[in-house]
Amino acid sequence: MTAHCHIKDLQTRIAVNGDQAAFKELYYLLYKELFRFATIFLPGKELAEEVLQDVFTRVWLQREKLPLVNNLKIYLYSSVKNTAINYRKRYPLQSLSGPDLSAIELIYDYRTPEELMISDQMVAHINKAIKEMPPKRKLIFLLVKEDQLKYREVAEILNISIKTVETQMSISLKRLSFVVQFHLSAK
Repeated sequence: MTAHCHIKDLQTRIAVNGDQAAFKELYYLLYKELFRFATIFLPGKELAEEVLQDVFTRVWLQREKLPLVNNLKIYLYSSVKNTAINYRKRYPLQSLSGPDLSAIELIYDYRTPEELMISDQMVAHINKAIKEMPPKRKLIFLLVKEDQLKYREVAEILNISIKTVETQMSISLKRLSFVVQFHLSAK
């Protein structure tokens, strides 16, 4: 079963049966990536946790409306983004000038160096290139590569065109390709 189908199944079980186990599974399935996404918009982890609690509480309290939601994952990302922005307005002393993407690094799941053939030094060069990306490009890259969202989904979450996502990803990938090529040729 694909991740989308699994989420759709959980959505149905929550909406139709008020299935608490399905709700808990949905929460744990998406918590990590939604938490990371919330921390992009908020100055503290406590606020990010609060946002997630608010979003998931609203989902549970309004579960009878879930059948109207076409893509629950996009709905949750959008809800987290909007709730986080509202929290930032509520806490002006802690407000940020823009999304804080400085601490985000691409996470590599590599088993052995032979399997993925990526050295620690290569990872460091790639992470440095990612950190140097402009904030919006970095956010798009994170959502596509880390959270494995489709371009259409990222465009919907960020309220931008699919073409903008495509363009930003193309620029990001070209830059990373240059970094990798430069690193390999330097060896």
